Amino acid sequence: DGKILVGGNFQKFNGKNFKNLVRLFPDGNLDSTFNTSNGIQGFVNKIKPLSNGKVFIVGNFTQINSKQFNRVARLNDNGSADTTFNPALFTSYPSISGANLDVYDIIILEDNKIIIGGKFSKYNNISRNGIVRINSDGSIDNNFLIGTGIHFTNGGIKALSIQEDGKILAGGLFDKYNNFQQSGIIRINNQTTSTGISTIMSSSKLNIYPNPTTGKVYIQSDKNNEIESIVIRNSIGQEIYTNKHITENSNEIELVGKSGIYYVEIISGNQKITKKLIKK
Repeated sequence: DGKILVGGNFQKFNGKNFKNLVRLFPDGNLDSTFNTSNGIQGFVNKIKPLSNGKVFIVGNFTQINSKQFNRVARLNDNGSADTTFNPALFTSYPSISGANLDVYDIIILEDNKIIIGGKFSKYNNISRNGIVRINSDGSIDNNFLIGTGIHFTNGGIKALSIQEDGKILAGGLFDKYNNFQQSGIIRINNQTTSTGISTIMSSSKLNIYPNPTTGKVYIQSDKNNEIESIVIRNSIGQEIYTNKHITENSNEIELVGKSGIYYVEIISGNQKITKKLIKK
């Protein structure tokens, strides 16, 4: 419709009380039908309009119209808080829900999940350093494996972008990702549970040893759970081993690469399990 959303750190627009977020007509006049009432308590770093008229905002704010929303929120077309996105519903600590420090950027994925980046160390009081993927209701998506996340002193992730292949580019002020040296920019796999994989294989039916390992790894399953594929990824999501044509229940793999944390994904029928593997 040509309207313009403006966010930042301000208290008034054209002499009227509008805190940190306004919507304008194409000619620059204020659209008073978009009204956050008591305003955004804290500044807005990024605005992400949605096709349905709603709007995501991120920043360092803690309230919208006197309701608590810590640094990430979704607004309705009229500027009111969309309470169907509510991180506080998914934690035992609603007063410290959402991100605990500034969020600088946000991207929306094709499946309507959300990735935010910033200088936070927790989301919903769960450790998530610098980046987290969340569901459309505000809860954490635990299928996004980032290990220890971003390491930074006073910076974090400043910008996010999604490639055509779905991988995520993150840039900012940091020196490590999941304890590996990675300065300023990184590409991350947007790992999502594959369509049709609905149940999780019991860990008792699967044996990965030795763990920790110095290189050689054995992966075994019981006779009722034939392994169909094995994928091993390093801590930044890169595939370092793939075998999707397995006919044996016992598999020997030589784990190449440097010491660190790896993730082993095994699929058997409509079941999947992901286990952490450490290489000394």
